[in-house]
Amino acid sequence: MPSFQIPDSLWGRMAAPKVDNGETAHRVVSSTDWHSLLAVVVARDYGTTEELGHFPTGTLLRADLSGVTATMSGLIDIRLQVQDLTGNAIELLLEPAFAVVAPPRSRAVRH
Repeated sequence: MPSFQIPDSLWGRMAAPKVDNGETAHRVVSSTDWHSLLAVVVARDYGTTEELGHFPTGTLLRADLSGVTATMSGLIDIRLQVQDLTGNAIELLLEPAFAVVAPPRSRAVRH
């Protein structure tokens, strides 16, 4: 399952971004219709390196693409949009992010 991290640094301290004001979506390449994906927070790691004992990684989210790969084929785009606590926003487009290829059909063979 693909996952992605959303870090936000505030004066040397990792601050929690406003994840609830984000969007994850997918579409088939050449389509204009984006379809929402549910991104679930699986971990949060904030603070300073001194507090945590390691470099903070931010918020880790995971999106299940099994529904996309089971029902679509071809090249698939992914869009991630996130806004932090101060209102800074970023949009990341992966065009294409991955390809879904139908498995080859097997044919019965007579012996």
